[in-house]
Amino acid sequence: MQIDYKRDLNHTYVILQEEKEPDTASYQIRMLLTNAIPGLLDCKIGKMDDKTLFYYEVTSKQSLQSVFEQRSIGAEALRKLFEQLLDLLEELGQYLLAPDGLVLQPELVFADANLENFSFCYLPGKQGHTGCFQKQIRELMEYLLPKLDHQEQDAVVLGYGLYREISAEIFSVEMIQALLYQTGKEKKETTEQEGKERPRACLKNI
Repeated sequence: MQIDYKRDLNHTYVILQEEKEPDTASYQIRMLLTNAIPGLLDCKIGKMDDKTLFYYEVTSKQSLQSVFEQRSIGAEALRKLFEQLLDLLEELGQYLLAPDGLVLQPELVFADANLENFSFCYLPGKQGHTGCFQKQIRELMEYLLPKLDHQEQDAVVLGYGLYREISAEIFSVEMIQALLYQTGKEKKETTEQEGKERPRACLKNI
């Protein structure tokens, strides 16, 4: 898969091209081009030298590769990334789009400046090493593990927990959802408990 970028005055696009020419009349491509699917980057098709190019708008977004060259990833951003990815899987199911069409390479997953919202490319019929969804999500997590904020215990627990579930022989979206829910619940309970303890500590000092 060839990756290029195009910038004009107001927009930035990442451009993907597969070695094998896609069937532009296929159901998946029609669904991609005619629907605004939450979580997917806006996509359009162009032609150059008889090759089909997929243009994804990434204006004001940065790839995970760019973001985490300079910083580590904490539990909150990691949780949002995977929660939004799982939400996207449900959306794809509504459109009968196979999850294998997602592209989860770090240079092709995009985030806003605050790491609040993540966006993904969908490339119908993609070939080669990008492979099946489970393989891709495992490779994404392998990329993220050394980027974890190891000073933040929640990030380490969540990161290695996700990797364990993703690498299991039987891949289960439900198990990943349960892990995200459980770690999020524990974080909330810890924060609430700390909030209750602070007033008591202040009273002792009066």
